[in-house]
Amino acid sequence: MGEEAGTMTLIVIAAVAAALAASAYLGYAGFVRIPPDHVGIVRRRFGRGDAGFPGIGSQGRPGLLARTIPPGNGFWGFPGVYSVQIVPRVVIPPGHVGLVTALFGRPRPAGQALGRAVSCDDFQAGERFLAEGGELGRQAAVLPGDATYSINTALFDVETVPAVRVRPGTIGLVVALMGRIRPADRPFARHVECDEFRDAAAFLERGGEQGRQLAVLVSGVYEINPWVFHVITTSTLTDADGLAPEHLKEVVVHVGTTGVVVTLDGREPTDGELGPEVPGHHAFQRPWVFLENGGVRGVQKEVLREGGIYALNPWFVRVVMIPSRVLVLEWRARRPDEGVTFDADLDEIGLVIEGYALRVEMTQSLRVPTAAAPHLVRAFGTTTGLGGTVSGSGTLRRFVQLVLAAAVSTYFGRVAADARITDFLSRQSDIQLDLADDIRAALSTWNVEAINTHIGFPTIEDPKLAETLRQIAGDRVDLEALELRRSQEVFKSEIEEMRIRAEQRRMTIELETEINLLGVDNVVLARLVRELARMDVPKFMEQEDADHLAHLPAELIAQLLERLREMRQSRDDPPQPPADDPAEGTT
Repeated sequence: MGEEAGTMTLIVIAAVAAALAASAYLGYAGFVRIPPDHVGIVRRRFGRGDAGFPGIGSQGRPGLLARTIPPGNGFWGFPGVYSVQIVPRVVIPPGHVGLVTALFGRPRPAGQALGRAVSCDDFQAGERFLAEGGELGRQAAVLPGDATYSINTALFDVETVPAVRVRPGTIGLVVALMGRIRPADRPFARHVECDEFRDAAAFLERGGEQGRQLAVLVSGVYEINPWVFHVITTSTLTDADGLAPEHLKEVVVHVGTTGVVVTLDGREPTDGELGPEVPGHHAFQRPWVFLENGGVRGVQKEVLREGGIYALNPWFVRVVMIPSRVLVLEWRARRPDEGVTFDADLDEIGLVIEGYALRVEMTQSLRVPTAAAPHLVRAFGTTTGLGGTVSGSGTLRRFVQLVLAAAVSTYFGRVAADARITDFLSRQSDIQLDLADDIRAALSTWNVEAINTHIGFPTIEDPKLAETLRQIAGDRVDLEALELRRSQEVFKSEIEEMRIRAEQRRMTIELETEINLLGVDNVVLARLVRELARMDVPKFMEQEDADHLAHLPAELIAQLLERLREMRQSRDDPPQPPADDPAEGTT
């Protein structure tokens, strides 16, 4: 008995030890700790399968577990039943986007190219993705860049691609590759708000249509799903896009310029009608609002003001740049190497008067006001073809040729028919004024301002007439010089007269001042003495000169003083009235 009990004890101890050893082994062999920046992907090898999601294990069923083991956490599974695969977390670098393909999920409906978006924490909650009806295949939602994700890479395949980058000063054009089919009579897909095409799922769910989109992308980085949208930028532009790099530039309206807008879509315009102003489109940067509010196709009354920068869709808008500054146009001979300007078609004006051939150069300055620019584009511009920024030089050249040059040619034709050669050459100022009136009238029809007209002196091709005119001009120069000298002499005489009158006024004032201070008698005496002192008399006299003593200053002074005394007495003693006649008695 003792031996049997001992043996049993040993067996129990051995069994317990074996159990403890097996437990220790199972605990060690079945435990896994997930390192940082990694996730654990768990698979179950045995159990009853799930007909709903073949290959997905849950609640004791074999297959891949949708959830992952987060970094830093531990997992224990029975050895041989569970296996854990440790994989790095999914990293999407800055400036990139993650495209997700679901390897498990519900089948997509027929005609649906992408899996619909479900709430699953950026595909990190795999169980929720399956529970909420996540679908197989490519997903509409993307993973934003500059982030790290704990994603089950056995459940989702993630592809990293560059995000869309629109350079400063440029725009991006968008073509939807998926969505509803737009009507054939509409060149653009209807606009759908979708966070500037970042939310492809919203675009598709809200009825977004395939094809060219009206909205554009301004400079920046966009996490856009390239399976849904093709974005044309200056970096991705190809010949197949039918665009040039300048079409993708922002429209800059410089100071001194008016941007005339030509819309390439809208309701049919009335003949001769400028597109009326439409509210809410923010200078044609929201073309869908323009179309929804009844905007008219063609040249618009509303313009882009100078100094502005606009992000405009070149598929929808063309902007013709018309200068609003003062332009100086010249009728003159040109060199072959000169560039094309607004007056490139203008040449010297040739005319024949009384058989004499003349050539005339002229200049005309004008300005196109902002309100007049759309009318010129409608009448003289080109309104077909691709949009973008277009120079207005062609429009202005046609206007100058058909309106301004025609008015000048008509005027000189009339002058050549009616004028005499001498009258034409002598009436340059009158002819210039008459021509300016004709030009002003012609330009005012288009509300263009005529500022200044100048005609140069004609070039005479007949040498005999030229020599005659040179002689006439020389005589005229001599006559003008004579008139100038005569004018100078008259001017000098007038100056001398003014000097004399000034001297007289000075002497009068001086005399009046002396009289007021000294009295008339004293002033007369003082001036008399001053004049006598200036007389030239001999210092010595001989006996035979005695007859001249009466004419010496002393004698003259005595005579003058006597005359002065008599004058004073007659002034102080007025005459008495006559006495009564004694011969007349009283009545």
